Amino acid sequence: MKKRQRKRRIQGRRFARAFVSTALALLLAGSGIPAASVAEAADSTTLQNPRVSDVQGGEQDAASGLRNPRVKMRVRDTITFGSYWQEDTNGDGVADEKDDKQPISWQVLSVDGNDVFLLADKVLDCQPYNTEYTSVTWETCSLRKWLNEDFCQAAFSEAEQAAIAETAVINEDNPEYETEGGADTKDKVILLSLSEVADPTYGFHSDRSYCDQARIGKATSYAEAKDIEINGEKGCYWWLRSPGSNGNIATDIRSDGYVNLHGRYVHDSDYGVRPAVHLNLFSFSLQKANIVETAMEESEWDVVELGTWRGQSLYWRVLFVKEEDVYLLADRILTDKVYHETDESAIWEKSTLRSWLNGDFYGNAFSDNEVKGIWDVAWENPDNPWYDTEGGGDTMDLVALLSLPDTVKKEYGFPVSHECKSVMREAVDGKKESGSWWLRSPGYYDYLAAYVSNNGYVNSYGVNVLDVSNSSVTGVRPALHFDLSSSSLKKVGTVTAKEDSAAGGSDSGVTYDPPGLYTEFSADPEQPSKPSDPSGGGSAGTPSGGSPSGTPSGSQGQIGTGSAGNGGASGGSAAQGGTGSQNGTQADQKEGSGGAAKPGKVSSLKAKNNKKKTVTLSWKKVRGAKKYQIQYSRNKKFKKAKTKTVKKVNCKVTRLAKGKTFYFRVRAISAGGKKGTWSRTVKVKIKK
Repeated sequence: MKKRQRKRRIQGRRFARAFVSTALALLLAGSGIPAASVAEAADSTTLQNPRVSDVQGGEQDAASGLRNPRVKMRVRDTITFGSYWQEDTNGDGVADEKDDKQPISWQVLSVDGNDVFLLADKVLDCQPYNTEYTSVTWETCSLRKWLNEDFCQAAFSEAEQAAIAETAVINEDNPEYETEGGADTKDKVILLSLSEVADPTYGFHSDRSYCDQARIGKATSYAEAKDIEINGEKGCYWWLRSPGSNGNIATDIRSDGYVNLHGRYVHDSDYGVRPAVHLNLFSFSLQKANIVETAMEESEWDVVELGTWRGQSLYWRVLFVKEEDVYLLADRILTDKVYHETDESAIWEKSTLRSWLNGDFYGNAFSDNEVKGIWDVAWENPDNPWYDTEGGGDTMDLVALLSLPDTVKKEYGFPVSHECKSVMREAVDGKKESGSWWLRSPGYYDYLAAYVSNNGYVNSYGVNVLDVSNSSVTGVRPALHFDLSSSSLKKVGTVTAKEDSAAGGSDSGVTYDPPGLYTEFSADPEQPSKPSDPSGGGSAGTPSGGSPSGTPSGSQGQIGTGSAGNGGASGGSAAQGGTGSQNGTQADQKEGSGGAAKPGKVSSLKAKNNKKKTVTLSWKKVRGAKKYQIQYSRNKKFKKAKTKTVKKVNCKVTRLAKGKTFYFRVRAISAGGKKGTWSRTVKVKIKK
């Protein structure tokens, strides 16, 4: 019964809009305003509904015939309307109300006759849903009042306010918890609802549980300065108007684009505000600003054949081709390996997985003719872009893994956000099951390695390199550069990954052309080894000594080229010389590890507020510490604490709210990840 009533209300609202638009047009026609000016107002902004773009990319190399990836994007028109504080314009280092207001960019969710439905392109402010912890609905919450009074006055001129339609707002119940949405309202400025953020006609993915890039909201510097909770890409949580699991909780969108049906407490103050409005196109002259790409809908790659593995041909996706260089990524997960055989520093330069790829794998997967085309190139190992963990020096490798920056390159056929799920980054193993796969970038600590999860989500925090007992991450998906001037590549087809955002998503997934490429793909975990070179211990096609130029050796233990089953731990000298099994080598390396002991407690912690909204921390160096972790919070029990990690014995914490008291503590972390005891807590009131 409720659903039928709501359907009638929606139909009635659409009829009312059409009636008002017609009446307004007749009123203008009879008011003496020339008809040409009305058409001019309408023609100045030719807006479209959200849609999928034409194919982008696909540049072809004339000599080889190979093409770069082809992508289709979900896109929305944008317009500018109103103005609000957003960025630091006066150069004082903080975005606040002393700065100039800047034009607000809005994404067009729908165009229905003269009505255009807009969503702020960015999260503009940081406010609680309700100032008190109590049971509320959209009708009674303080955020509704703030949006329609404070925000409306601050963001829009009188003429702009007149152009905003007062809209009949339907406040639905929570579909999962059946929490009542409250009475319907009439508002000029609103937040989106649970149904609206899962409406494909608005350009969103129909599945609320899907981490949709089109739902990711990025904070302005002004919102960030008000202590909004953000990630490394400035993605943040933002409120919806719909109720959560009970009346004290409101729903939200997470920083990864996931719709949180359970929600968060209404008085939480670190959540973002992303307003939405309905405008009448005949009431105000709008200018179309741009087109924004909100998510990747489809990618297509050329597939080439190079090498053999598990008795079958190896297929690779062409990520990039220019002149003689082709950047290739294995189409599938080829095997399972630990990233590094000890839980000490696991940067790519020192990892045993790197040695195995450039030793056993390189020597056994490719023929003597094929290795002529594989480039021994310098691979840049950038720091973790979220946590600033050092990636180590550049390495000379024949075979490597992708890095964190690689996984968000549109030109490679990947979406530009780490946090969203994406079929474009999914990969299956020999059992045709979707699996997680390693990246060469470090995670939050240098004993963690970043990876791509089985649903295409990029986990930049990482996982312990030895944490494979639950098979969380073990997949190896190699990458390499191929020199077309030395040898040729055989193109065998194409692979297409489609993110069908429409209701049902029936066309989502990966398809091959021709479709029979993997009908005989084996799940056998072992790869037969080629005969070893008795003179140097290396495999056929591998540089003498068992590792290619640039592979770690010497004091790190010459890993050599042991069997594929033990990750290359045998065949070559172990950490202390000699040979041994994988377990023996691991034990030898752990025994002398400098990070095995728990570091001591940080002492002499000092905190000073010498600069504007900044606290400078300092402490004494702790023996055995590789880095230090700082926590700070407004709560003395460190609830909702924020963290920073540094390698020095001092640190600056910026953008702290003036007039507020903050609590700080520090602890040491060893090279092996052992965490010391927290220091004493110091508190500072921000007076500057």
